[in-house]
Amino acid sequence: MNLFTVLLNIHEYSDSDTLYVEQPWTLESGAILTTKEDTQPIMCNNIKYEYFLEIFIIKELFEDYETQNVCLQDQCLKVIEYALNDA
Repeated sequence: MNLFTVLLNIHEYSDSDTLYVEQPWTLESGAILTTKEDTQPIMCNNIKYEYFLEIFIIKELFEDYETQNVCLQDQCLKVIEYALNDA
């Protein structure tokens, strides 16, 4: 699955899950969810997935962005920006 799909369906995932994403981070990047509790990269099918964010953080970001009158795609891009610069 890709990052955009995960973000569109974020409320289906447990707050305790962690999202790992293939770099470079774009909406089309491959993504996997795990219950792993550290930030070390994960190798899966010869693809390296880097720690992105915990699901509960992403949900909190979306709650903040909902009040800003921003379309869903732009909200997703803001999540990527947060992961790159603030996480």
